[in-house]
Parts: sequence; C-alpha cells; structure tokens
Amino acid sequence: MLKKIVLPVIFFSASVLVSLFCLLFFIDRGESLLRSGVYTLLLLLMLFLIRTLYKMQHKKGHRWWRYLRHARRYTDPEEWLRGARLCRQQYSRHNLSGWYIVTGEKTSCHAVMSEMVTMPTFCDATAETRRGQWVFFPRVVFWFLPVSCCVSGGKREKHWRCFPVWSRRLPAPAGALLCLPATWLLQGEESVLRHTLTRWQKGLACIPECAGRRLPVHVVITGCDMIPGFSQWVQSLRPEDREQALGGVLRPDGATGTAGAVTTLFDALACRVTASLPGIWPPGVDDNRACSLLGLPQQIRHLSVPVSAALSRTDRAQPDRYRSLWLVSGHVAPFTDGVTRQDFLRGLIEYHLPVAGRPQKHGHPAGLLAAYGMAGMLIISASLIHPLLRRNIAASPPQEIVRQLIRTERSEGQGWKYGVFYPLLLLQHTQGERALLTLMQPVQPDEMNARLLHYRDRFRQSAPGMQREMILALAQSIHLWQMMVAQQPLASLLSRPALPAELRPGGLPLVVSPRLHIAVQNSWVHQHPEQAKRHIAVLQDTLSALTESDPHLAWLLAPSSGLAPFRATEAGFPLALPETVPGVWTQAGQQQMDAWLLQIISALGTVQRSPTLRAFTFHRTDLQQDAWFRLLLAMTAHHFDSGDPVNWRLQLDAIVHRKGWATRFAQRVTEELQAIPDNRAHPWLKLLRQLSATGSPGNRHLRAARTQLVRWLKLPVREETETRLDPARRAAWADWQADLQAVALMVSREPLRGIRLTEGLSGAPGTAVSPFTALFSRFEQFRLSPGTSPPADVVWQLYLSEARFLLAGTLFHAACELQQQWQTKVLWPNQLTAANERAGFLRQAVPAFIQTSTVPFLDIEQGLAVPVAEQGYTLPFTREFLHFVKVFLRPEDVLQEVASVHQARRESQRARQQEAHERLSRTPVISQVTSLPATVPSGGEVLPTGTRLILQCGDETQVLSSLNFKESRAMAWRPGECDAVELTVQFPGFDAITRYEGEQSWPDFLRDFARGEHLFQVQDFETGQEALKQSGVHAVLVRYRIAGANKVKDVWRAWSSPEGVDVLSASGNDDNRTEWISQLPPVIAQCPWKIREKDPQ
Repeated sequence: MLKKIVLPVIFFSASVLVSLFCLLFFIDRGESLLRSGVYTLLLLLMLFLIRTLYKMQHKKGHRWWRYLRHARRYTDPEEWLRGARLCRQQYSRHNLSGWYIVTGEKTSCHAVMSEMVTMPTFCDATAETRRGQWVFFPRVVFWFLPVSCCVSGGKREKHWRCFPVWSRRLPAPAGALLCLPATWLLQGEESVLRHTLTRWQKGLACIPECAGRRLPVHVVITGCDMIPGFSQWVQSLRPEDREQALGGVLRPDGATGTAGAVTTLFDALACRVTASLPGIWPPGVDDNRACSLLGLPQQIRHLSVPVSAALSRTDRAQPDRYRSLWLVSGHVAPFTDGVTRQDFLRGLIEYHLPVAGRPQKHGHPAGLLAAYGMAGMLIISASLIHPLLRRNIAASPPQEIVRQLIRTERSEGQGWKYGVFYPLLLLQHTQGERALLTLMQPVQPDEMNARLLHYRDRFRQSAPGMQREMILALAQSIHLWQMMVAQQPLASLLSRPALPAELRPGGLPLVVSPRLHIAVQNSWVHQHPEQAKRHIAVLQDTLSALTESDPHLAWLLAPSSGLAPFRATEAGFPLALPETVPGVWTQAGQQQMDAWLLQIISALGTVQRSPTLRAFTFHRTDLQQDAWFRLLLAMTAHHFDSGDPVNWRLQLDAIVHRKGWATRFAQRVTEELQAIPDNRAHPWLKLLRQLSATGSPGNRHLRAARTQLVRWLKLPVREETETRLDPARRAAWADWQADLQAVALMVSREPLRGIRLTEGLSGAPGTAVSPFTALFSRFEQFRLSPGTSPPADVVWQLYLSEARFLLAGTLFHAACELQQQWQTKVLWPNQLTAANERAGFLRQAVPAFIQTSTVPFLDIEQGLAVPVAEQGYTLPFTREFLHFVKVFLRPEDVLQEVASVHQARRESQRARQQEAHERLSRTPVISQVTSLPATVPSGGEVLPTGTRLILQCGDETQVLSSLNFKESRAMAWRPGECDAVELTVQFPGFDAITRYEGEQSWPDFLRDFARGEHLFQVQDFETGQEALKQSGVHAVLVRYRIAGANKVKDVWRAWSSPEGVDVLSASGNDDNRTEWISQLPPVIAQCPWKIREKDPQ
C-alpha cells in the first residue's frame, strides 16, 4: 500500500511547494493575495497543459516512470542486488574483464551453466536469485536469465524491461550469450527461431548503452551432438582438443551483411572438420560411421541457412550486433549415471569471452591532443597569474607595493603553475623593489659610524636590564639582516621587530611604518648585497664589543619581569627570607638564558668572538649552584623566634607526613639542577641528589619495581653507586627520619605538654628524658660517621633545621604553659588574697613555683639565672622575670639543693594541705544566682533573647536558663570537682558562647560578675563572632545577681593555700622585702599564641 501512495505524495508535496513559492513571489512583488492566487493557479494549469501535450507527442517519454513502477510492483531487485554486491566485493581489486548475461532457451542455458560449475577455474561462488543465477570465474562473471523469464509476455516481460533500472549497480555488461538449441536448426523451424530472436531483440533494446554502442551478442548453439556424425567426430578428438572453442567471430561486410558472415563462419568450420578427419580417422571403421564422418562438413554448412536467415532478419538496424557464434555439443560422461558434459565450452569461457569483454580504448591524434593540452595550460596559467599582475606597479602606494611583493613571493617555486608568464611576475617584483628604494636616502659611512657610537654610549648609561634588551635588539637586527641576505620571504621578515634607528644603513621619512621600513631595507639588500654583508660585519663587531664591556655579565644576569625569583616559601619554608634565587638561575630562567645566548652567539657567528661569553658558558653551572647554595645557607642559618608569623600547625603536619621544607627543597633543587652532570656537581648537590633519591618510600618502591622489570627483560643494568647512599648509611638515615617523624607526631598530639617534652634538655635530676636529646645526639653521630664530607655539612644542617623548628615550637608551648601556671598559681591567687596576707603568700608561692616549674629551664651560675640552651634555642623568658629572679630571690628559693633542709617541713605542710583539701571538698558552697535581662549597649540589628549558665562539676551539670526574664537557681560548687563554666547568650538564629575552664572557673566567673554585670566584647566569645559582627554588635552586657560569692572566694583561697601564712612564716620571717608585691612580673615567658587554658592555637 505504501508503494502505491509514494509517487502521489511526492507529486502533491512538490505541487504544494511550487504553489507556495509562486504565491510568495507574487506577494513580494506587491500583488494582492487574490491576484497572486489567480496567477499561481494559471501557472499550474499551464504546466499541466504542457505536460499533457508533451505526453501526447512523445508516448515513450515516460517509460522510465513505468519501469520504476513495474520494478516496485512486480520484481524484487534485492535478489539481483545480492549477486551484484558479491560481484563488487570479489572483483573490486582484480582485473575483471566484464560480466555477461546468459539467456536463451531454458534447456540450453541450464546445460551451459551445469558445465560451467564443473570447470576447474570455477570460483565456487554463486548467488541464486528467483529468476537467475550468478556464476563467478577469475576473470569473467555470468548471470543466467533464461529467455522464458523475459520474453514470454505478461508480467514477466515487464520484469525484463525494468532490468536497466537496477542493473546500474554494476558497470554495463560486456555482452550477452544467446543460447539456442541445435534441434531448432535441424528441424528447420526457422519461423520459431526468428520469432524467438525477434522477442529477444526487443528485450536487448532495453539494455543500456556501453561506450556508445548497443550490447554485443554472442550466439551459442548447444546440443550439436544431434547433428549426424558430430558425436563420432567429437569422440575421435583428443581431450585437449575438445576443450578448445569451436566457432569464431562474425565479421559482416557491407554487401552480404550478417548472412554472409554466418555463411563464411560455417564454411570455415566445415573446412576445419574436413582437415581434422585424416588425423582422427579410426582404424576399421564401418561404412555407416564413415559415411557420417564424411558427411559432417556438409551438415555443418547446411546449418548456416537457418542461422543466417534468422540473424539477418533481426539485425537489420545494427548489422554488427552479433559478434560471434560458437558450437557446443554434449556427451554422456562414463560412470556418472548419465550426466551430460559439454564440449568446446571451456576455451570459450576461459579465453575468448574475457578477451572480447575488455573495453576498447579510443584514442585521439597525438598532435591534436598536445595542441589541446598546451592551449588549456596557457589558459589556466593566464587565469592564475592574472590576479598577481598589476599595471604600473611603480605608481602604486608603498603599502600596496608591499602587499603585491608578498603575493609575488608566495608564488616562488610555483613557476610550473604560471608557465611562460612567470618571467612577467619576476619583472614586476623587481620593479616593485626599485620603487620602494626611492623612499630611502643614502647615508655616508661617517654618519653610520656616529650612529653606532651613539648606540654604544646609550648602552653604557643604561641599567643592566636595559643593556640586555639593547644587546638582544642588536642580535635580532643582525638576524634580520642575515635573513635578508639569505633571500628569505618578505612575509617572514615582516613578522620580526623593526630595526632600531641607529642600526639602519639609510634614512627613511618619519611617517614610514615598521612594516614598510623592513620592506625597504629588504629591497636595498637585494640591490646591494655586498654592502649589506659589510654592514652585518660592522654590527657583529659592535655586538662583540657590547658583550665584552662587562666581564661579570651583569646585563645577562639582571632580573627579568618574566622570570620570578625562587623564594624559600615556595619550598615550604615557614618564613619569607631576604635571600632568594634570581629568576635567571631557575629552570625556566636557564631555558630563557639558553635562548638569549643562542640568539647572541648565532648573531656573532661563533662564540670565539666573545671570550667573556665563552668563559661564562664554562663556569655557568658553578654560578647556578652557588646561587642555590646561598639560599640553602640562609635557610639553615635562620633562627626561629617567638615573634615570627609562622603557621606552626601547617608546618608540623608537613613534617609528620615527611613533606617538610628540607625534603621539598631537596626535590626542587634536584629538579631545577637536573641538567648539571654529576662530574660538574658540587658535593652538597650530590648529597641532595642522594637523599632525594632515597628519601621517600614511593621512590624506593618505584626504583625496586623498575629494577625487577629490567631484570625480567634482561636489559643492561646501569650502576647507581654514585647517586645512592651505601646501605648502612641509608638505613641509619631512614631510622633518623623515622625518629624525627615520631617526635613531630608526639608534639602534634600533645600541644600543651611542652614542659614535659623539654624539661629534660638540661639533664636536671628528677626530670623525664626529653625525646629531643636522643634525636640530636643520634643525628650528630650519623653526621660524624665515616663517609661524610665537610663541604656537604650544610645539607645535614638543612634537615636538622626541621628538628630545631620542632624544638623551638615545643619551647614556645612550654613558655605558654609556664605563663599559664604563673597566672593560676601566683598572680590570680595573689589577687584573691587579702592585702595583709599577700606578702606571706608570695614568700611561699613564688619559690615553690620557681623550684617546681622553671628550674629545669634555668641555669644558676654565680647568682645569675641563665636560660638553658639546646641547639641555640632557649625557653623565651622575659627580661623582667630574669631580673626578678636575680634581685629578689635567694639561692635557696631557687635551688632545691639549698632548700633540702626544708624538705621535712614541706612534707608535713603538704600532708596538712591535703587534709584541708579533703575537708573543703566534702562541703559544697551554695551560691544563689539570679538572671537579669541581657542587652546590647552599643546598639545593633539583633538583641539577646535569653541566656543559659552551665556549671559542670564532675558528672553533675547545673543549668540556669532564662528567656531574658528574672530566673533564680542555687548553684552548688565544690573546690577541686567543678572545672568548667559555660555562658551562652541566645540571639535570633544563633548563639554566642564563652567558657571558663579550670578549677578556678567558678571563682573567675563570680569575680567578673562581682558588680552584677559584665560587658563581653565580640572577641571574648568562642562561637558566634562572625554572626555578631555581621549584625553590627560590638559588645554584649550580661547581668547576674549573685548571693554567696564571698563564701566561694574564701573557700577558694583556703583551697589554693590553706596554710599559706604559716608556710611563708616558716620559710623566713626575717625577710622583710615587701617590695615583692610591686615588682612581681605579670609575664615571665613570651607566648607566641593567644591561648585559653588548653587551646594553643
């Protein structure tokens, strides 16, 4: 159903599109819609009338449409296409002579096809279709289509007529084989034969033309064994003779036509048979067989009458349609159950038909072809060169002349395109260069020398960076002149920078552009090549003098804006050092320096013309290593101070993960200086390479995997004895790095245990052994082991700087802890002590603090307190504290050896103090706390909505919550058990929290709210600072009314020193130095961090 409506749908769609186009066309011309519709309708009616008249006059004009319709209705071309596709696949790359259509009488076609498939050269590839069969041979292909499928009338006749539509998938056939049975000729059925040939002629008329001619036909007469005597004659022949083709080519002449050619062919066959009889005459033959053999030539001649009559009647329009005629006979093969084999067919299939199927070559006279070719070449050359030629180019503007010269030079080497017109192009190029030279004014030699002297003077007065730019500009100018002398294209010259004014050999107007200037200079070089060479020599002498002007090459080593210097922070060093590696000594800088030197040396022609550059290239690696060595010395010599802005946590994590600045610097130096060979490397660089190669586990694993792969592939192994440490030292180095990592991990896990980690540095009795002592001693043993060289000691100092950094950070933590203990044990209890009791309290608390906390970090010599130093680092005591220890304290207050006589007294005092602590902790102290509304005194976008007070005593949590109303609660506090107070101020959408921590947290809270209120700044809150700042809040006023605060104060004072007065009296009542109160230093150690109890960060 779909096939029937395809053409109507296409016709309707095309009509609609044409109508729409015409309608839009008329409307666009300004016609009305009604008039445009009428015009469109008239146009369609006119086209329909023309089509109808044409169809009436040319009834065959639409036969192709009928063929297409018939092919869609009655045939299945896909079956034929399968064989055609196989034919293209099999013979796309072979020498295929052609393909033939085998048709005719059905029995004859079947006999021929059966014999073909039994031949040795058969390709064993067939493609059967519903109405035919393909047979493939190495050089020829056959398609069998019996005449009954094509010329029997009705639908089958239409099948054949649609054949040209889908036969175009292959090239035109080489011919057709018409198979006719010999019985039609022997029985005298000339009318049947003529009728069949007439129908077949109509079918052949549909075959498309091939090389301007109709499809040639080869007639094959089968069943010739029915001719009397023919079978006996065939049996007498040798097997190889029966494989030869029996027949020949028809050569009709103008007089007799096809009939005469058929008669001539049969006469020749009869003569051939007659000539073969003596050689094959069987001995003892009977009379009947002898008569049959002798009468065979005459029987063959009698066949010419019906054949010539039939062929001559059907070949009147084209006398040369039938090309050849062949005879084929059959015989029953023995031991085959009656299978009939065909004789005289193999030679026809394997030789005659492939030769006849080759396409004929039609040539033309050689002279005429050459003339046509030359004329075509001249026309093409003229059309190609016409856009490049310009009339009177000398009168054109200079910019236009430059563009014309570029177009002309692009055609250089393509003279074969322009032929005899190419000299015109060269002449135009010469005229254009001469026209450009008219813009140039000649310069005398003295003036040129003055220009170069001025260039030298300006070079001496310039900064080193500008001197380098001038030298590079001079080198670029020399390169530009050399390119001009070498006849480089003008387009490549214009892409380079213009020449400086001092380096030009002639004068040009100021309005000349850089591009035009280069074009004029190029034209001058082409006209005066010798003068250009002398000018290049003068410029080279100038360049040599400029490069030799500074033996230190400051112009080459000057900083460049595109080359950033390497800083220590890029390798992970925690601080920015003033010492840096200039950008020219980095890897990128060396690449840029290589480009500069290559440009300068190539401009000079040879490095021998500049001894300074030659010496620099020899010592270049030493200078580069010295630049990096200076940065290495600066990194190792830096002393970390408490005031340094260092991200201690980041550096600590890097050392823990073995990514500290020493490892990163070693890797960076190895990468930057990898171009330096080992024989030119300094000892420190060799050691850095060794440590970088054996430092990380990933490198060791990768090297082990590479070694295994090399051994498995049996490749030559390269010795690495020069770039690796020996096994013993490598193991010791790995152990030390593991120790360093362990110490760093210990420091990172216990940031508030700096005293515990560093109190054993002095070796004082009663203190724990510091891990830093073992770390530094082991490193010193490794550094002084055999095999280490003194020049490489700075590398060990680089790795040791990480350990010193850990020591400095730990000492700073210890300083923070000491300061915190000084506040909690001395300063704050002193504030809580009554004024008349402070002197006695200080006489006991200060010496106790000194003896228990600061003695491991102080060295008392001749009455002077000196901080204990390790690797150049000491605990950062303040000057006020050291002065306080020196002036106001006695040796027995500081040294435990002097105070040994007081040990028994302290023992009894400690026992009484412990008993007092137990008594006080059993009785809770009740404080009545009443909340009042909190507010923001300075104003803001938000106001507090409530408060919450939490007192943490062991497992018991006491909470007082208020929504900015008056709320009251009794808080029970026990000394030694309550260690945290949390105050939360609630705002819409967020909370601001501040904490009091430690055993004195509740007394501290009561002290802040002694007046019933306390003003908290934004930075006093641990959480909610950003939200408060965004809301415009700078301070928060919190109110609490507390009853029973004095009782808490008294209990806390008794708890912190319940027998302070007695102890101080026992320690020495004779000392009346009451100035302790006024000279007590508030800060004893410099803490680099603002900490709160347990948070160092």
